Amino acid sequence: MDIPYPPEAWRRLGKELERRRGQLGYGFRQRGIFLRDRGGTMSEKTLARLERGERMAYPDATIAAVEALYGWEPGSVQRVLDGESPVLTVPDPAHGQIPGLIRQLWPDQAERLWSYSHVRTIWQTPRLPEDAKVALTHSFAVTLENSSHNGGRVRRLA
Repeated sequence: MDIPYPPEAWRRLGKELERRRGQLGYGFRQRGIFLRDRGGTMSEKTLARLERGERMAYPDATIAAVEALYGWEPGSVQRVLDGESPVLTVPDPAHGQIPGLIRQLWPDQAERLWSYSHVRTIWQTPRLPEDAKVALTHSFAVTLENSSHNGGRVRRLA
Protein backbone atom coordinates (compact mmCIF):
# COMPACT_ATOMS: atom_id res chain seq x y z
CA MET A 1 0.00 0.00 0.00
CA ASP A 2 1.34 3.37 -0.99
CA ILE A 3 -0.74 5.44 1.44
CA PRO A 4 0.78 5.74 4.95
CA TYR A 5 -1.63 5.02 7.80
CA PRO A 6 -1.11 5.66 11.52
CA PRO A 7 -0.51 2.74 13.91
CA GLU A 8 -4.06 2.90 15.27
CA ALA A 9 -5.45 2.26 11.77
CA TRP A 10 -3.34 -0.90 11.50
CA ARG A 11 -4.48 -2.01 14.97
CA ARG A 12 -8.09 -1.43 13.90
CA LEU A 13 -7.46 -3.59 10.83
CA GLY A 14 -5.95 -6.31 13.05
CA LYS A 15 -8.99 -6.35 15.31
CA GLU A 16 -11.29 -6.53 12.29
CA LEU A 17 -9.28 -9.43 10.84
CA GLU A 18 -9.44 -11.33 14.14
CA ARG A 19 -13.19 -10.69 14.38
CA ARG A 20 -13.73 -11.96 10.84
CA ARG A 21 -11.64 -15.08 11.46
CA GLY A 22 -13.87 -15.78 14.45
CA GLN A 23 -16.97 -15.31 12.29
CA LEU A 24 -15.56 -17.92 9.94
CA GLY A 25 -15.30 -20.35 12.84
CA TYR A 26 -11.62 -20.20 13.73
CA GLY A 27 -10.46 -19.57 17.27
CA PHE A 28 -7.68 -17.53 18.81
CA ARG A 29 -4.84 -20.00 18.24
CA GLN A 30 -6.01 -21.34 14.90
CA ARG A 31 -4.22 -19.14 12.39
CA GLY A 32 -2.35 -22.09 10.86
CA ILE A 33 -5.52 -24.14 10.45
CA PHE A 34 -7.28 -21.07 9.05
CA LEU A 35 -4.52 -20.60 6.46
CA ARG A 36 -4.58 -24.27 5.43
CA ASP A 37 -8.36 -24.55 5.28
CA ARG A 38 -8.85 -21.34 3.31
CA GLY A 39 -5.91 -21.79 0.94
CA GLY A 40 -3.83 -18.95 2.35
CA THR A 41 -0.52 -18.27 0.62
CA MET A 42 1.19 -16.19 3.29
CA SER A 43 3.09 -17.38 6.33
CA GLU A 44 1.43 -17.76 9.70
CA LYS A 45 3.90 -15.18 11.02
CA THR A 46 2.77 -12.59 8.47
CA LEU A 47 -0.85 -13.29 9.31
CA ALA A 48 -0.11 -12.88 13.03
CA ARG A 49 1.61 -9.54 12.38
CA LEU A 50 -1.40 -8.33 10.39
CA GLU A 51 -3.84 -9.39 13.08
CA ARG A 52 -1.76 -7.67 15.76
CA GLY A 53 -1.33 -4.51 13.68
CA GLU A 54 2.45 -4.70 14.07
CA ARG A 55 3.64 -3.31 10.76
CA MET A 56 2.65 -0.15 8.95
CA ALA A 57 3.01 -1.38 5.36
CA TYR A 58 2.54 -4.56 3.33
CA PRO A 59 3.01 -5.34 -0.35
CA ASP A 60 -0.09 -5.06 -2.52
CA ALA A 61 0.08 -8.83 -3.17
CA THR A 62 -0.17 -9.51 0.57
CA ILE A 63 -3.12 -7.14 0.92
CA ALA A 64 -4.91 -8.87 -1.98
CA ALA A 65 -4.20 -12.29 -0.43
CA VAL A 66 -5.59 -11.12 2.93
CA GLU A 67 -8.79 -9.84 1.35
CA ALA A 68 -9.33 -13.15 -0.43
CA LEU A 69 -8.47 -15.17 2.68
CA TYR A 70 -11.00 -13.35 4.84
CA GLY A 71 -13.72 -13.25 2.19
CA TRP A 72 -13.53 -9.51 1.61
CA GLU A 73 -13.95 -7.61 -1.62
CA PRO A 74 -10.82 -5.97 -3.07
CA GLY A 75 -10.23 -2.60 -1.45
CA SER A 76 -11.67 -3.69 1.91
CA VAL A 77 -8.33 -3.46 3.74
CA GLN A 78 -8.02 0.17 2.69
CA ARG A 79 -11.65 0.76 3.72
CA VAL A 80 -10.89 -0.57 7.23
CA LEU A 81 -7.70 1.49 7.44
CA ASP A 82 -9.84 4.51 6.49
CA GLY A 83 -12.24 3.73 9.36
CA GLU A 84 -14.96 2.08 7.28
CA SER A 85 -16.27 -1.48 7.22
CA PRO A 86 -15.01 -4.19 4.88
CA VAL A 87 -17.27 -5.49 2.12
CA LEU A 88 -17.84 -9.25 2.17
CA THR A 89 -17.57 -11.19 -1.06
CA VAL A 90 -20.35 -13.34 -2.39
CA PRO A 91 -19.73 -17.10 -2.03
CA ASP A 92 -16.93 -18.39 -4.24
CA PRO A 93 -18.56 -19.60 -7.49
CA ALA A 94 -16.10 -22.51 -7.57
CA HIS A 95 -17.59 -23.66 -4.28
CA GLY A 96 -21.20 -22.94 -5.25
CA GLN A 97 -23.96 -21.73 -2.97
CA ILE A 98 -24.20 -23.19 0.50
CA PRO A 99 -27.22 -25.52 0.54
CA GLY A 100 -30.14 -24.20 2.56
CA LEU A 101 -30.27 -27.37 4.65
CA ILE A 102 -26.69 -26.81 5.84
CA ARG A 103 -27.60 -23.22 6.76
CA GLN A 104 -30.69 -24.50 8.57
CA LEU A 105 -29.03 -27.35 10.51
CA TRP A 106 -25.72 -25.59 11.27
CA PRO A 107 -26.59 -21.87 11.07
CA ASP A 108 -23.49 -20.64 12.91
CA GLN A 109 -21.07 -22.99 11.17
CA ALA A 110 -22.44 -23.19 7.61
CA GLU A 111 -19.65 -21.12 6.03
CA ARG A 112 -16.94 -23.06 7.80
CA LEU A 113 -18.43 -26.46 6.94
CA TRP A 114 -18.86 -25.42 3.31
CA SER A 115 -15.23 -24.30 3.18
CA TYR A 116 -14.15 -27.96 3.39
CA SER A 117 -13.93 -29.75 0.05
CA HIS A 118 -15.18 -32.96 1.73
CA VAL A 119 -18.50 -31.33 2.60
CA ARG A 120 -18.86 -29.73 -0.84
CA THR A 121 -18.20 -33.10 -2.48
CA ILE A 122 -20.89 -34.74 -0.33
CA TRP A 123 -23.48 -32.13 -1.28
CA GLN A 124 -22.50 -31.95 -4.94
CA THR A 125 -22.88 -35.71 -5.47
CA PRO A 126 -26.10 -35.93 -7.52
CA ARG A 127 -27.25 -39.48 -6.67
CA LEU A 128 -26.56 -39.30 -2.96
CA PRO A 129 -29.88 -39.08 -1.05
CA GLU A 130 -30.38 -35.96 1.07
CA ASP A 131 -30.60 -37.94 4.33
CA ALA A 132 -27.21 -39.49 3.54
CA LYS A 133 -25.78 -36.02 2.84
CA VAL A 134 -27.04 -34.82 6.23
CA ALA A 135 -25.66 -37.90 8.01
CA LEU A 136 -22.24 -37.58 6.37
CA THR A 137 -22.07 -33.85 7.07
CA HIS A 138 -23.10 -34.50 10.67
CA SER A 139 -20.34 -37.08 10.98
CA PHE A 140 -17.85 -34.59 9.56
CA ALA A 141 -19.07 -31.89 11.97
CA VAL A 142 -18.69 -34.26 14.92
CA THR A 143 -15.16 -35.10 13.80
CA LEU A 144 -14.33 -31.40 13.67
CA GLU A 145 -15.91 -30.84 17.06
CA ASN A 146 -13.87 -33.64 18.61
CA SER A 147 -10.65 -32.55 16.96
CA SER A 148 -8.14 -31.11 19.38
CA HIS A 149 -6.99 -28.75 16.63
CA ASN A 150 -10.12 -26.69 16.16
CA GLY A 151 -11.36 -26.00 19.67
CA GLY A 152 -14.79 -27.52 19.01
CA ARG A 153 -16.13 -24.70 16.86
CA VAL A 154 -18.72 -26.80 14.98
CA ARG A 155 -21.67 -28.01 17.06
CA ARG A 156 -23.41 -31.34 16.79
CA LEU A 157 -26.93 -31.72 15.50
CA ALA A 158 -29.41 -32.16 18.31
